[in-house]
Amino acid sequence: MKKLDIVFVFILITFAAFAQRPKPPRTPPTSAEAKLADYNYQCVHRDTYTVAQRLKFYPFNKAAKVILVSFYGLISPNDAQDTAIGSYLHQMGFDTVGKIKFPFIEGRVDTSVLLERKTLTKAQVNKLTDVLYNIDVRAHYGLEVADPGGKCYNPRNAILFVDWRGKIFAEIVICFECQKIEVYPKKIKTGKWCDGKFTAIKNYFKSVGIRWGVTVKEQAHL
Repeated sequence: MKKLDIVFVFILITFAAFAQRPKPPRTPPTSAEAKLADYNYQCVHRDTYTVAQRLKFYPFNKAAKVILVSFYGLISPNDAQDTAIGSYLHQMGFDTVGKIKFPFIEGRVDTSVLLERKTLTKAQVNKLTDVLYNIDVRAHYGLEVADPGGKCYNPRNAILFVDWRGKIFAEIVICFECQKIEVYPKKIKTGKWCDGKFTAIKNYFKSVGIRWGVTVKEQAHL
């Protein structure tokens, strides 16, 4: 065997040996590392994107109207709970007749069961994009923080995007209680998530005048 062939075989054997070497087990983070990760994951506001840049993100770039809404939650209660919650919502000033239902079914939105809806002005749309895209983590290095959201999911609020024909073509469905969202379609850009982002969005809903799921919640005994 030629010398060059021997060297080549040796390199292959060496590479294979290193490739098969098991990776060392991950060590748990120190308290200092965990503290730094929590600090870095906190939300801060930066003027990263201008209004013009933010409005180019999908689905804002295709929307003729943006609407904030509230609706009865996803979980179907039993008859007693259904009556109690409906009565409570009525006492809080909501029209609940035929509306104790979940509006998102098989990719369609039943707007007839929405409890509240607020069509945003241009200035309000600009503010919403600022909350979504200019609020970010404090730093993008260090340990990653696990998703703080709960295992539950009972959304009561959403952002609907309507095209020039009046058709709802995209939605961001939000559960403030469990800090989880679902988007349709999946290509929607919602910005970076950080510790405090859900609170910022919730406060925005409150500022626009949405109550259910934001300032008015189900009573604990219902």
